[in-house]
Amino acid sequence: MRNLGEPFFTAASFESTWLIDVRGLSCARALAILAIVFAGPYAHAQIADPDEPRQPASTVGAGSSPADAAKTSSADADHERAHRAVTTWAIGPTQFSVVPTNDVAEPIHHPGVVLDFSVNQRLSSNAGFGLRLAWGLTEFRRFKSFTSVGYDIGSWTTTAYRDVWSWAGDREKHGGWGVVPAIFGSVGLLVPYMVAGVIYLVAVVAPSTYLEIDALGTYEFGQDGTRGVVPYLKGGLGFVGYLHPEHNQLLGGVGPSVGFGVRFGKVDLAVKGTWLPPWLHGEFPGEHSHILMGGLTIGYAN
Repeated sequence: MRNLGEPFFTAASFESTWLIDVRGLSCARALAILAIVFAGPYAHAQIADPDEPRQPASTVGAGSSPADAAKTSSADADHERAHRAVTTWAIGPTQFSVVPTNDVAEPIHHPGVVLDFSVNQRLSSNAGFGLRLAWGLTEFRRFKSFTSVGYDIGSWTTTAYRDVWSWAGDREKHGGWGVVPAIFGSVGLLVPYMVAGVIYLVAVVAPSTYLEIDALGTYEFGQDGTRGVVPYLKGGLGFVGYLHPEHNQLLGGVGPSVGFGVRFGKVDLAVKGTWLPPWLHGEFPGEHSHILMGGLTIGYAN
């Protein structure tokens, strides 16, 4: 039994009790000791002041409650929804017009179809900034011309194939050896077939009249929602490249672009127009005209 005046630890007792045990210490005991050592400060903090009131177990964060956390989460979701980007794919009728400033030349009006793609990044719950890409197709006479040429080439090639193999089947003229040159002829006739296919592909874009890229500011009159009705206005600057309907020359210009639309949930209805003043677009000598293009589109907004 230890005397009251005897020290709790001595060098001999420490060596005999701890050093020998450490040498034969198992892995499980070592992990248990480490856990006690690292958990000590946390346990001490928990029991340092027993009179101090403790936070309930359901407390979320320092001084917050589940209701506060729900409000914070809802506010974050509203902020994210208010600043998300809106992408719209649309199609509709369009008209491209060349309106002279004098009474000598006649105005030109070509109706057609416009394919529209726009991205609007919200900067707040109502205001935003976006880009719009519009592709107008009004010269469908060019589509007819291209498809007619492709059809003629394909028809001629089909007739040539028929003639080649009709000749190869006439054994009285070549004694049955006409199959070899007919094979070579058939391989060569693949070229006009490929040419006809390329012409048909080009015919799809042949009616192109203008390609427009707009930089637009937007303002929405209301909050966006799955079933909400959101009217909006757009305005900015349009950069346009177009084929002149009379001269068939590629020209370009810049001018103001405006639009008005209503979004019914995922459905977008809009009216858009761009004006190129006479001094802001390409002109031929002796000409002075306004270039106008506009469209009514229906699309899918996401």
